[in-house]
Amino acid sequence: MKICRLLTYTLLLLLFTMPTYAVNSTVKPVEKTVNEAPIHPIEKEWEELSRKEKRAKKKELRKGLKSALKDANEAKKAGGDTDNLLLIIIAILIPPLAMALYDGITERFWISLLLTLLLYVPGLVYTLYIILSGK
Repeated sequence: MKICRLLTYTLLLLLFTMPTYAVNSTVKPVEKTVNEAPIHPIEKEWEELSRKEKRAKKKELRKGLKSALKDANEAKKAGGDTDNLLLIIIAILIPPLAMALYDGITERFWISLLLTLLLYVPGLVYTLYIILSGK
């Protein structure tokens, strides 16, 4: 749900900050004249707004995007028991893969990979420690 809200705010931000890229296939462009390029209805609507209104819309979109990002980060920190359980199972089988899924390809991943290649158990212990401590 929060990811959908994040995507919505991102799309709206792109829509209002770069109206030339916001093309909806269901909306037909305004009729084209000989010397002018077609103008998308949303772009026309954006151009009709005053400078103050544009600023207010951008500010509103930024606030929404920030709150959605904050909510997504809180949800990630809270984590689900199912996610942690799956990560623990993957960590037991392939520790570097679990670290990559948990934290991405960062320094921790490379440490986990190195420890796993040297001896399996240190890589496993390190990966489980990082996943279970939530750091």
